[in-house]
Amino acid sequence: MFSWLFWNPDPVCFTLPYFDRPVMWYGICWAIGFFVALFLTKEVVSRFFCYYPEYILRDILHKERLGALLRDKFGIEGKNFVSLLNGLLLKERLPLPKKRIHRLLVAFSRKRLRPHALHLLINRLYLDELLGKEVVSLRKRASALSEKGWVFIAVGTVIGARIGHLLFYHYPSEYLLDPLLFFRIWEGGLASHGAVVGILLAVCLWTYLHKKEYPFMRFIGWLDLASIPVLFGCAMIRIGNFWNQELLGVVSRLPWAIIFGNPEDGGLPQPRHPVQLYEALLYLVLMCILYSAFFRKSRPLKQGALAGILLFTVFAFRFILEFWKEKQGVFDPFLVLHTGQLLSIPCVIIGLALIVMKEQKHDLLDNLGS
Repeated sequence: MFSWLFWNPDPVCFTLPYFDRPVMWYGICWAIGFFVALFLTKEVVSRFFCYYPEYILRDILHKERLGALLRDKFGIEGKNFVSLLNGLLLKERLPLPKKRIHRLLVAFSRKRLRPHALHLLINRLYLDELLGKEVVSLRKRASALSEKGWVFIAVGTVIGARIGHLLFYHYPSEYLLDPLLFFRIWEGGLASHGAVVGILLAVCLWTYLHKKEYPFMRFIGWLDLASIPVLFGCAMIRIGNFWNQELLGVVSRLPWAIIFGNPEDGGLPQPRHPVQLYEALLYLVLMCILYSAFFRKSRPLKQGALAGILLFTVFAFRFILEFWKEKQGVFDPFLVLHTGQLLSIPCVIIGLALIVMKEQKHDLLDNLGS
């Protein structure tokens, strides 16, 4: 006879004074996931700019003063400041002391780069320091792009997950008779498959808004940059589900099964598969693998590779994991497969297509001689 872990924590972490509003552990998991994922987004975007350190039009802040600086320091003139600055990036390494080079590279990115990419990055960091407030530095652009982009992703995730949950796991009469149900997120109910759709739409809008600034970045390229932080966020959400004793597994007699004292489905306390922890562990392990692949490569990965691996691995695992989950969809009793399994199949196919998709050359890299 096994001594199974009994799990029945208080879902409330503390109550806000004066407002008398409980703060749930689930919400804290969401907050941790959001802020750590934001940090990861900044790391990923900073690495991305190590490959593409070129100036864009938005980097030019004060044209007149910049023109005077370029004339005084380098003896060059012209009206197309972006071309002038990118031309300086291609010159021989600019005169930055070795100690200063090392300090800047450590602050910006500690990872390896190809010699040509390293040359461009060092020149860019030197010019950012030399030109001061006349241009937006690469580090500031990376930080601003990360924060703005992650807001897009977070909003798309919440909206998509909420709508997906109501569409896939509720009867239409429930939300048609009570439309405000869509907005009562604190009552619970977010579907990962709906979150995927929300993220895809958010990234699609992001791509459209930034296609002039980054013409070499396709939709799937931006999706790659979101893959690593999204995985951490998903892991924290599953830990929140575990805390709330929801998204339950089927009854099990395995030694690592867990007895949920107050299961969401109102069932008896009995040992079950901790499927929430299975998923959280998968997301964290896959995040570490993709992080390592992205940062250890000395040149950019094929656009779509990270997103493809994420979609294929996560939803292939989800398809299998559904056999150990209690049925949740309102239509599951009439289906051979679970609702989650049916929704996972298109994601697996899309992920496989992204993995095998042929790589396209990036015009910007070609123009810069890499």
